[in-house]
Amino acid sequence: MNGTRLSLSERQIDAANASNFIDFFTTLGDVPGAATETADGFARVTGPVPHPFFNFVHSFDTHACSDDLAGAVDRALAPFRVRKCPMMWIVFPALDPVSDRLMTCLAAAGLRLFADYRGMAIDLAAVSAGWTPPGDLSIKRVADGDTMRAWVDVQARCDGGAHERIKEVRVQYASLRGFDRDDHQQTYLAWYQGKPVGCSILHLAAGVAGVYQVATLPETRHRGFGRAMTVHAMLEGKARGCDVGVLHATPAGKDLYRSIGFVERPPVKLFLDLPAR
Repeated sequence: MNGTRLSLSERQIDAANASNFIDFFTTLGDVPGAATETADGFARVTGPVPHPFFNFVHSFDTHACSDDLAGAVDRALAPFRVRKCPMMWIVFPALDPVSDRLMTCLAAAGLRLFADYRGMAIDLAAVSAGWTPPGDLSIKRVADGDTMRAWVDVQARCDGGAHERIKEVRVQYASLRGFDRDDHQQTYLAWYQGKPVGCSILHLAAGVAGVYQVATLPETRHRGFGRAMTVHAMLEGKARGCDVGVLHATPAGKDLYRSIGFVERPPVKLFLDLPAR
């Protein structure tokens, strides 16, 4: 990520949001044994840990594969299915005018729609530099493995179990990448009354500041902590030279992000293949 400030059209914002999203997940699993390959009109990321966060397909060219779409889907899935490895297929419908055909093929191949997250974007000039966190909340950058372990504990308690199985993997992978304050991915942990209560990630890629995995513990919600985690990440992205902030919102998060100033953009759809092991 360079420090170039960009003036983006709506289509450029949508493309950058998609690229940022893919780069975020690729970075999560960027460890020894991981690989990215591009062939037959798609890109495939495979990692050493059998979890969809680290094994996925993206940038599928439906038009280029239109003569044998079902066959191309099967070829993309084949290495995962040989390993009986859970995987994720990322679809950005706004960037593929015939994505409905692809999604029909994915369903026929046994994948299920797991998430339909609304894209959102904000002009970072509108995010006030004079903002301060509420009350006694403090937000700190994760800079070591012990703090990262506290971060994944918070995330696991908030996400319904998806992180519980990979808590130690997240700590291990983050430690392998290191905690350089100039890295294009920064992780933040919120503390309240001496306890970790919230988390978020800033990811800089494609010229925009992406915010991911914003969560607060159930017992501390409705106090402005989620807003604080989001705004903090956006201000950090602004300080790193970005004009635009982006994210993909869960249904529960959309109203919060609208209240901050985000506007809705096209969604990302995530399909999962979870073979029996």
